[in-house]
Amino acid sequence: MAPGPVNARAFWTTCLVASLTNLAGWTTDAAQGQTTANATPFSRLIIRAGVAWQATDDRLGRFYRPSAGYAAEVAAPFDVGEFALSLERATFTGVAPNPHPDFHGTVGTLKWRMPVNFGPLMIAPGAHAGAMRFSFQDTAIAPGLRKEMELLFGVNAIASLRLPANFSAFVSGGYSHVHLHVPVHIASIAGGLGYSLATPGWLRDFLQ
Repeated sequence: MAPGPVNARAFWTTCLVASLTNLAGWTTDAAQGQTTANATPFSRLIIRAGVAWQATDDRLGRFYRPSAGYAAEVAAPFDVGEFALSLERATFTGVAPNPHPDFHGTVGTLKWRMPVNFGPLMIAPGAHAGAMRFSFQDTAIAPGLRKEMELLFGVNAIASLRLPANFSAFVSGGYSHVHLHVPVHIASIAGGLGYSLATPGWLRDFLQ
């Protein structure tokens, strides 16, 4: 018997159902992996530290060049994703021929990220908010004007590779909007090592 005509609508419906089934399976696997990674909020602390590099837009880059600094953070799993408290610090040097006073730029942020695990590799995009402190080093500036603090917010991401003995290696990046009188934007990248440990009971009880 000759085969009947192909029903195009039935064919594409079958393909759509199969695609949705595969997508649902992938999403479920990812959610299960995420649930496993974050089974208990604040159950573990991940301490990370490394070297940081920053770059500014032209509005600040015309006057200052940031040098390499350092970055540190403490992260913990949450009900959804993870939270991290981070600190970055670098020296901003005035650009010749008429350099402005140098200052130390210290950025403190609260970050939220959504980790996705690929075996030993974890990638987590997210957002952050915090403040940047400007500490000028020129004694000619009045003491009350040597320090300034401004709000900032932005996006960030981290990639972390699990190593033996609870260690990990990471690379992170961020882009922040600093709310100065004339807003500026700062991009940063950091790399270093991390260490994971169980949260002490008293601290876990306090955080929960």
